[in-house]
Amino acid sequence: MKMRALATAFVLLVAGSAQAAPILVAGWDFSQFSPGFLTTDGGLSLQNTLASNYSDLDAVGTAGLGNGSGFGTMHLDGQFTSFNTPLNGNDPFRPLAPGLTLNANMAAVAGVAMGSNPAGTLLLGEAGAAQSQFQDVRMAARGTGAPNPLYVVFEVDLGVSFLGASWRLDFAGKTNSSTSNVGVAFSTDGVSYAAIGTAGLGTAEQAFGFDLGATLDDQVFIRFAFVGDNTILPSIDNVTIKAEVTSVVPEPGTALLSLAGLLGLGVFGRRR
Repeated sequence: MKMRALATAFVLLVAGSAQAAPILVAGWDFSQFSPGFLTTDGGLSLQNTLASNYSDLDAVGTAGLGNGSGFGTMHLDGQFTSFNTPLNGNDPFRPLAPGLTLNANMAAVAGVAMGSNPAGTLLLGEAGAAQSQFQDVRMAARGTGAPNPLYVVFEVDLGVSFLGASWRLDFAGKTNSSTSNVGVAFSTDGVSYAAIGTAGLGTAEQAFGFDLGATLDDQVFIRFAFVGDNTILPSIDNVTIKAEVTSVVPEPGTALLSLAGLLGLGVFGRRR
C-alpha cells in the first residue's frame, strides 16, 4: 500500500513538472486555402479539414507548418459534431478574400503577425514541411447547403507528452452586411459541448476572446455555430487557441532523481 502511494506521488510529480505561462498551441490564418474553394493545392483537390499553421510548440522554431501542424485541425468532415461538407464546390464555409487583420499579434514568432507577408515568407520557407501557398483569406459561412446552424470544429491535440489548462480562444470576425451571432462551445471529448458565449459580428471588424475553462486535458474541441444566408456572410480569421502547457514527462535525469528520492523515503519508512 505504501509503495502504491509512492508510485501515485511520483506520477503526480511528473505530471506537474515544467508548467509554463499560456502559449499559442494552435493557430489558423487559413492562408493555406485558395480564395473561393476549400483547396490547398491550387484547385487540384478539395478538402474539408485544415491543419493549424501556427504553434509555439513547433520544434523547428518558426511560425510554420513543420511540427506545428500536428497540434490542431479544423473539421468540416462530420467528425466531433462538425458539418460534413460534401466537397462539391458549393461549400457552406469557404475562404474569401481579403483576410481580416485583428488578433494578428498571436503569431508563434515574436514580431511576425499572423496573416502578414513576413509570416507568409516563414510559412512558405520552413524546412521539411513548408506551406505550399499563402493566400490572404478569411473563412465565411453561407446558407447554401448548410444546416442551421453550421457547425465548424477546431480540435487541439497536445499528444501524449503534454497537458493543457486555462484554455483560451481568440479570433477576428465581421459580416459583409447587417449583424450575425456566432455561438462558441467547448468540449473535452468532441461529443458533449458546453456553451461558452456568443460573438456578435457586425460590419466592422472586431476581436473576440473567450476563456474556455481550467480543465486539464491533452485534447479539446472548440465549436463555432454559424447562421449564414448568402447575404450576411459571417466570417472569421486568425483563430488562436492558447493554454498553460505542462510537460507530462520531465527530463530523464529529473525523473530518475525524483523516483530515487521517493523510493528512498519508502525504504526509510519500512525500516522504521
